[in-house]
Amino acid sequence: MKSICKNFMVFTIIGLFIGAGVFPIIGSNVSFYDRLDQKQTYGRIGWFLSSDFRPSLAQSFKPTLDNLSRVQIKINRQWEHLVDGILNLSIRSSLDGDELTKKSITEGEIIIAELPEWHEFDFPDIDVIPEETYYIVCHWEGTKNGPNWGDSPIDNYSRGAQWIYLLGVGWWERDQQDFAFKTYGYNSSDPKPIPDLDCIGSLGWTNIESGATVIDKFKILNVGERGSKLNWEVESFPDWGNWTFTPENGSGLTPEDGKVTVQVSVVAPDEKEQNFTGEIKVVNMENASDYETIAVSLSTPKNKPINTPLLTFLENHPNLFPLLRQILGL
Repeated sequence: MKSICKNFMVFTIIGLFIGAGVFPIIGSNVSFYDRLDQKQTYGRIGWFLSSDFRPSLAQSFKPTLDNLSRVQIKINRQWEHLVDGILNLSIRSSLDGDELTKKSITEGEIIIAELPEWHEFDFPDIDVIPEETYYIVCHWEGTKNGPNWGDSPIDNYSRGAQWIYLLGVGWWERDQQDFAFKTYGYNSSDPKPIPDLDCIGSLGWTNIESGATVIDKFKILNVGERGSKLNWEVESFPDWGNWTFTPENGSGLTPEDGKVTVQVSVVAPDEKEQNFTGEIKVVNMENASDYETIAVSLSTPKNKPINTPLLTFLENHPNLFPLLRQILGL
């Protein structure tokens, strides 16, 4: 990484956005590209999801940005032993329509508390049409009593409404109430988040027999802006040995994905008594100047001399047993 240039770029971008009046929200992981759009933040008692009679709840909203990146809702579970299953959150353009994007969490990821608290659903980004109506749909697959989605008893959000699905009845609109939610997004015209390639690890092997296979690994991660996507590949490696990388490239790696492990397999060269060195070069496929190198070394063992009392005796008495010495190659 070229830290001086990159730090300068980051501070320049920060200055531009501060001048434009766009700030990250304290206590959130909102980046300069992914910002709060719609919200209704009051949510106390709310409604429980139930696989027996109320498996789905929904909140409609109208975005002002043309890309939707993630959603936060206020949920909780009060009875740990009764809540067991999966909560699916999807975005739809109609209540019974196709899922435009989706994120699921297990009950273990939902906090146990008396009142609902914010939980984030960071799903694959989707294009949306500003001022069109969309729906955050929560569907519970599990035990009878599922988690609770907090809501407001009054109409705090004028650009949407609360919806409740009852088995045998269908969707029921409560236009004077709203579930607690926040939507985040960006416009297509916004500057795109910048990925930043980083690699962790070095590879070194000693006293490896010629033709033997050795295995090790290193890690790749994206340390760039939140939401940025890194496309990477192993561009070059030493010309000695027989190399295999698993995987040898990847795409769409975000900072939120964490580290990717690359397994390296090498068949040692035939040459003995050699020290081999070099480097593996991993590059950002979208930016050739963003690359990392991993140092590599491998040594093959020296031939061990044969040392026995008989050979020592023959070495010390060259005039004795010439035929035997010739056979042994001494």
